[in-house]
Amino acid sequence: MSVHFLDAIPIWVLYLGLGLLFWAAVEGGYFLGERRQRSTDYVDESRTAQAGIVLGAMLALAGFMLGFTYSMAGSQFDSRRQLVIDDVNAIGTAFLRTAYLPEPQRTTSRKLFSEYVAGRDTLFVESREAKLDRAEQLQQQLWDEATALARKTPTPVISLYIQSLNELIDLHGKRVYVESWVRIPDMVIATLALLSILMMVLTGYLLGLRERRYGFPTVVMMLTYATVFLLVIDLDRPVRGLFYVDQEPMVQLGTSVQREMTRDPAVSVTP
Repeated sequence: MSVHFLDAIPIWVLYLGLGLLFWAAVEGGYFLGERRQRSTDYVDESRTAQAGIVLGAMLALAGFMLGFTYSMAGSQFDSRRQLVIDDVNAIGTAFLRTAYLPEPQRTTSRKLFSEYVAGRDTLFVESREAKLDRAEQLQQQLWDEATALARKTPTPVISLYIQSLNELIDLHGKRVYVESWVRIPDMVIATLALLSILMMVLTGYLLGLRERRYGFPTVVMMLTYATVFLLVIDLDRPVRGLFYVDQEPMVQLGTSVQREMTRDPAVSVTP
């Protein structure tokens, strides 16, 4: 599994850390600019203008990088959300088709589906490895039941059921891949962080040349970049944060499956 070290850090800690990092970068730039200015007896307007031009170019580049990365993270978030809906539909369809299976495969398969759906809304949050292993075991048991039945009585209904099981397994694999491996490349995050820090340093440097301490626009800029950077990181990680994929469709499916199980005399009877 691809797990980023940022996934385990709480949102407020990330935001505080980004704010302090950008503040330290501005402070460092201010120290350099002030030291440079004190080496002369006058304000070098050409030097200040040059720093301003470079800062403007870096602001534009950083804004472009933030927009590009935010779009990438948003697209991945939408993919995770859509896969939940597809997964729910596939599981629901396969479960409904178990009604056409003969006994005892019908009862056995429905019990396996009941366990498969239970807790699937927290599949990638709590006890990740154990739940994924158990889900794959249940898939294998369902597949073994279906293939054994298909060898014994190959009918169009059994073929449809096997097709729905195959789609269920495929979507599970897609969800695991998207949740675990489809992330913003580390190099993109590192480049964006480096560019933002350099931009903050240059901002402080320009302030130091003018020998002017922080103003309201500088504070707003630091908070803005820290906020957008935080949103990008939060959108990219699959764990719960400011943004998270709503699992309510999966919860409703679990409720429907359990309701159907209690109404099914063959399944609810305890041997």
